[in-house]
Amino acid sequence: MKKLTVLFLFLAIVGLGLIYVIFQILGDTTIVDVEEEPAEKIVITYPDDESDIDPVFTSKSNPAKWGEWAEVMLFSEEDQDYRKAYMRVTKTDRKGAKSKDYIEEYNEMVNERNQIPEIQKEGIKYGSMKYEIFFPQSFPEDEDGNIETPLPRFLITSKKGDGIPSGDVVFEVPHIYDISLVDHPENSLENEDEASGGLDSRFEDSKFAPEKYLFVRSQKGEIYKGTVVFPMPKNSDKFLFINTFFDDDVKKEVFFKAYK
Repeated sequence: MKKLTVLFLFLAIVGLGLIYVIFQILGDTTIVDVEEEPAEKIVITYPDDESDIDPVFTSKSNPAKWGEWAEVMLFSEEDQDYRKAYMRVTKTDRKGAKSKDYIEEYNEMVNERNQIPEIQKEGIKYGSMKYEIFFPQSFPEDEDGNIETPLPRFLITSKKGDGIPSGDVVFEVPHIYDISLVDHPENSLENEDEASGGLDSRFEDSKFAPEKYLFVRSQKGEIYKGTVVFPMPKNSDKFLFINTFFDDDVKKEVFFKAYK
């Protein structure tokens, strides 16, 4: 009887020890969101024509992933109507180093009035996003085979509200600047003043963001590559990009992940 009691005590001590070890392991374990730091590398492939594109349906709860195409409607300067095209996000820089390089390159291409301003607020930096547009054969072109459409309009949102969440606060993004001239220096406007806000004397005193007066210039079957930069908190949570457009006079939105 005494031996059985000792055995039970021994087993109980061993059991408590195992439970303690398990709790210690769990307590020191950090569960990593694979979406945050994916093990696999995202491979961006390029279509030969429209038949190679399989657009995804997007929503706020189901945004397009990096490299996935979404169908959008872009305004054609040729026939003054909205026409089908495809858009995707391929990369986002949330650390800020690459964004800083993009801005420096852009600021060297435009005059002082059109510079992307430095951020003065503590805890805020510039982030950036790379996007692409594919123009199908049905998109109108001019007599020289060129396509022209206003730059796409992006917004930023999250599950916590419009803007970029950082802890319990949602940072409202004041401006999203399109600096796609860094991807297409050959498209620089002859008059540097036209790079933003200077297309017409009516806009000289405009307070709108410069991307409102820039255009995408491309050709059918080509993939246009663009870049936008935006202020964001140095410590941020997940957020989404929204592209807005009109289809039959109805405002529509497509959603893209800012994170892998």
